[in-house]
Amino acid sequence: MEQILVTIDETQSPASVRNAIKMLRGVVSTSIIKNVIKSTEEEKQKAYALLNMEMLAL
Repeated sequence: MEQILVTIDETQSPASVRNAIKMLRGVVSTSIIKNVIKSTEEEKQKAYALLNMEMLAL
């Protein structure tokens, strides 16, 4: 299984983006992680690791 991390701007509704992603063929699950606005590569990797841990917990 592969994962894609999507960052959306504040003007978009996370719920509507999530619903659109769910409609794509092959999507198994979606998660919304709030307040993960990171600018450095290290912080992006930490956010990705957190997402992976949450996906494994499902």
